[in-house]
Amino acid sequence: MVGTWEGSYRCDDVKGVRLVIVSDPEVGEGGLRATVIFYPKDGNAGSPLGQYASKGSFTSDTFVLNGDYWIDKPAGYGMTDLTADAPEGDPLVLKGAMNGYGCKHFEVTKVSKEATPPPL
Repeated sequence: MVGTWEGSYRCDDVKGVRLVIVSDPEVGEGGLRATVIFYPKDGNAGSPLGQYASKGSFTSDTFVLNGDYWIDKPAGYGMTDLTADAPEGDPLVLKGAMNGYGCKHFEVTKVSKEATPPPL
């Protein structure tokens, strides 16, 4: 799961999302930390850019990222949690749910094995 993932998610409209995921054993077995970056996509020029840090886990059957703290919070936005059934092996595509604020689902594709931890 470690790496950079790009794709989209749906709330009131479609937005772009980048997940930058690193391994973090301090979070626990299968622990992850991530930066969730969202941005305008598909002509949604009015959608703001924002980013927050998340922590979670990747186990044999689930992928979970829970919002932790804001890095760049646009007015009126809240952090959403991401959940998915864990794909087998080293997946290249991840599909799941964004939970909260009327959001529904996300889909991302792994674009790089490179990743850096979220800024503090």
